[in-house]
Amino acid sequence: MLLAEHSFFLAAAGRILHAAVYLIAGGTCAWWWLRREAPVAAATTPTLELPPPVANNTFDQHKAEALLAQLHELTTDVAHGVGEHSTHVAAISRELTVMSASSDTAAAAPVVQAIASLLAANTRLEEQLAHASSKMQEQAHELEVQLADALTDPLTGIPNRRAFDREMSRRLPEFRRMGTPLSLVMIDVDFFKKFNDTHGHQAGDEVLRCVARVLKETVRDMDLPARFGGEEFAAILPTARIDVAKQVAERIRIAIENARIEFQGVELRVTASIGVAEICTADDKDSLVQRADQGLYAAKKGGRNCGYYHDERQCLPIVAGQGAIASAKPSGEAEDEAGTNEFFRELERLMKRLKSSPQPASALLIAMVGPGAGADAEWQRTAHLSTLTGIREHAAECMVATLKPFCYGVILNDKDANGAVATADSIHSQLALLGLAGPNKPLTASFGVAEHRPGDDAASLLARAEESLRSSLAAGGDQIYFHTDQTTRPMMADLQIAR
Repeated sequence: MLLAEHSFFLAAAGRILHAAVYLIAGGTCAWWWLRREAPVAAATTPTLELPPPVANNTFDQHKAEALLAQLHELTTDVAHGVGEHSTHVAAISRELTVMSASSDTAAAAPVVQAIASLLAANTRLEEQLAHASSKMQEQAHELEVQLADALTDPLTGIPNRRAFDREMSRRLPEFRRMGTPLSLVMIDVDFFKKFNDTHGHQAGDEVLRCVARVLKETVRDMDLPARFGGEEFAAILPTARIDVAKQVAERIRIAIENARIEFQGVELRVTASIGVAEICTADDKDSLVQRADQGLYAAKKGGRNCGYYHDERQCLPIVAGQGAIASAKPSGEAEDEAGTNEFFRELERLMKRLKSSPQPASALLIAMVGPGAGADAEWQRTAHLSTLTGIREHAAECMVATLKPFCYGVILNDKDANGAVATADSIHSQLALLGLAGPNKPLTASFGVAEHRPGDDAASLLARAEESLRSSLAAGGDQIYFHTDQTTRPMMADLQIAR
């Protein structure tokens, strides 16, 4: 009996000693890892710190993510070992307790005492290792938080440029391996510098937060919205082909235009220009961004508050007609003068009215071209205001808008093509009297007319007016070209413009 009890005690001692060695080794590894990856503030308090910044002050998120993964693996292994060991220790402790209480053999006392000492030491080791494991989990969480902060723009709360680059690096291989579609949307807040100068940088910050919020709420759940830099934002659209990307981009544009920004009791509004591109076989990250940027630049040239997409060859408007004429306003423009956005919105309202109450309506576009347009700023201002006067003289009660320097739009909501051509002719005569347009004058005046037809919306009507204007410009100017319900191509007006 005594021999059996001694054998049992020795076996139990062996298991506990083995577990203790395991715990000591695990604790030593954990301590070494923490000492290796994170200098300690005090000898008994290990802490984990982020790697020091490299010379160019960039954060290596890949290294940080690898460190985080290793730390999680180590923590998991140690926690598993602690749990398994605790189970064995608890079972052996119960058996030893029962046997110690029932044993009356004096020879067993030294073994029981040794086992008790081992248990006490092992308990201390277990507590220390559990503390180390808990500390490592806390530090892993802290690293996760710091990594998330490194990938988040602090002002807007959405992913930053690093997160954008990381997502692109993940999505591009998917396209290479499986042909998974990928599109990119670039967004730039219109006239942001001027907005900052007018309302202050705090208002500008509020605008950026608003745009980021709108962007996050508008894109799909699978998309990644990001602040690309300054007032420029981006959205990565996985699985999206160009048609879907164009729809998303237009939703973003409309949402930003309709957003109301409350700042110090004042309601502020902004618009945005948008560029879109779908990845193609020849693209890498930089070329895809470049093509989307080309669309963005085309949108700025096309009037802002609009979107263009790059089809691998050229940039085209997302919405036909909208933004096809630039709205850059000449210096010194009157405060109450309408621009492209107002012109297009008024045209949209007119199209809605005509659906329920058909009546004649036309759009008239006028372009003043020639050496005089390149003269000094004062001459340009004077010529611009004189041109507006000449147009309004014969377009009373009509909306007249400056679409870009020396390019104007007129909405004739009670005139068919014949009436619009007659108005154009009268305007040209007035400009000639003012000494602005005609032979031997500083400028030539080109006119494009489109008559409303059933099924038209603002974009299609304006697109046909633009086609007529381009035909007039191609003919050398001082011409009127028009579109009607019956014409598929622009026609030159029979009426001779006064010379």
